[in-house]
Amino acid sequence: MAMVGVELGHNIVNALMAAGLLNPNSIGSDQYAQIVAGWEAIGTAIVTYIQTKAIVNSVVTVASVGGVTPGTGMSGPGTGTAQGTIS
Repeated sequence: MAMVGVELGHNIVNALMAAGLLNPNSIGSDQYAQIVAGWEAIGTAIVTYIQTKAIVNSVVTVASVGGVTPGTGMSGPGTGTAQGTIS
């Protein structure tokens, strides 16, 4: 699943409301919109940071290779799976 900063911001706003730390009914709509926009910006910054700085360590297992050519050269394409961790 792709990471989306605006969506992360909305999830944070929803968590704040669920925890009783933000009540949109007790503030004006302009102030609420500013709070949401602020968390969208923070969420976008977090996602950008992770996507830019993350190191993904993966292990690829090739289950099969088609079109193999004997000797030196290109073979493939291979099919398989990859599993990784972000560090």
